Amino acid sequence: MEDMEEASEKVTEAESGESESLAAVKAYVAEIEARISAQLADRNSIDTASHLTESELRKMDSTLKRTTAFMKKLRSVGSAHCSAILADLEKINLSKFTEEMASSIAEAKLKMSDIVSVVTLCVRLSCLYSDFSTLLLAEFKKILPTRRSDKVTNPSKLRIDVRLFAELCLHGVFGKDGLHVLGSTISYLTLTDKVDHANVPILQSLCKGVAVDLMGLYQYSLKKEAEEKGLSLPVSNVTTPEQKNAFAHLMLEYRKSLIDHVNKELTEMNRLLRSIKHQIRTRGDASAEERNRLNETRMRYEKLVLNAAQLSEVLGTEMEKMVEEQSEDEEEEISAQEISRALQDGIISVWPDEDTRQFYESRMELRQIVPAILFQDSEQRTLEPVESEMDDVDVTGLEDIIEEDEVEDKETAALAAAAGVCEVRKVEDIK
Repeated sequence: MEDMEEASEKVTEAESGESESLAAVKAYVAEIEARISAQLADRNSIDTASHLTESELRKMDSTLKRTTAFMKKLRSVGSAHCSAILADLEKINLSKFTEEMASSIAEAKLKMSDIVSVVTLCVRLSCLYSDFSTLLLAEFKKILPTRRSDKVTNPSKLRIDVRLFAELCLHGVFGKDGLHVLGSTISYLTLTDKVDHANVPILQSLCKGVAVDLMGLYQYSLKKEAEEKGLSLPVSNVTTPEQKNAFAHLMLEYRKSLIDHVNKELTEMNRLLRSIKHQIRTRGDASAEERNRLNETRMRYEKLVLNAAQLSEVLGTEMEKMVEEQSEDEEEEISAQEISRALQDGIISVWPDEDTRQFYESRMELRQIVPAILFQDSEQRTLEPVESEMDDVDVTGLEDIIEEDEVEDKETAALAAAAGVCEVRKVEDIK
């Protein structure tokens, strides 16, 4: 009964896990579809927009107080202020501030959660003011690294800037010129970083958000799950296949160089581990210098392998397996576990054969195996030597010892009786 309940629980858990994975795939598909729909809608809005005319601008509020207050809000643009800023756009004449608005947005210190709101704002500004997109692109060209001589001074801000710029390209704020700038930026981040791989967080964040739209690459685990479930993943047509291939090639080549870097650190870590194990076996301990080098190498390796795994996931590529050298303690523990499992499963045995095992593990009753006649002969052979040995014992003087013991017992009894009579007489005298 208990076995049936356990089996039922396992089936329930399996079904629950399967339903969760299916739900994750469906949520991923819905997210892609929503992104594609929003991108196409914004691109259509920009393409069909009627920019504000001179007569329309004259009807809007252009007082210094309103425009100054608006620009102050825009400098701290974010999801919290976006709705208020969008409402003001329809009321305030900002035709003289388009360049300043573009500069404020490009230089703003944003969070990743602000990007959707800022994209919506930029799309609306592009619909209202014809020169806004050009001015905003010029501002981004100033801050995005595109030449080998450029330096990344603030990686955290660059991570947000690149993601925002890519989203603006996909939503139609920038045309082909924007994609060219984005391509140059990604080329800089990948081609100038094939040794240290310090730009992985920037590129991993970018690919996590736009790999499907920009590169045609789907997350590996969800893509695999969708294939197993027979589900098709949406395809974005915002960028052409040639553009997708170009961006994907840059990222996949960068991932390849990252894997080479991981393998290099792994080789060094394994070499140090083998050296330390050799020192322990031959000298009893390893040098402190070797152990410090091992710890430093292990820290670099673990950081790199984590970055490589995350980047591989968002680029839809299976992560290569890394074979790490085992330490002495790990080897002993693994060996002990394997022997224990083998003993439990009956693969190996501590006994050389079944007869030996039975001999040590089973208590045999010889009387049930050996004929009774043999036991009688054996007992008789045992008793005869005992009787002969008893006859050889010297009992001379034993009778005298017994008589002396009897006399001593009688004398002791007489003394005890006399002592009792004396006590009785003392009691009577008292009375």
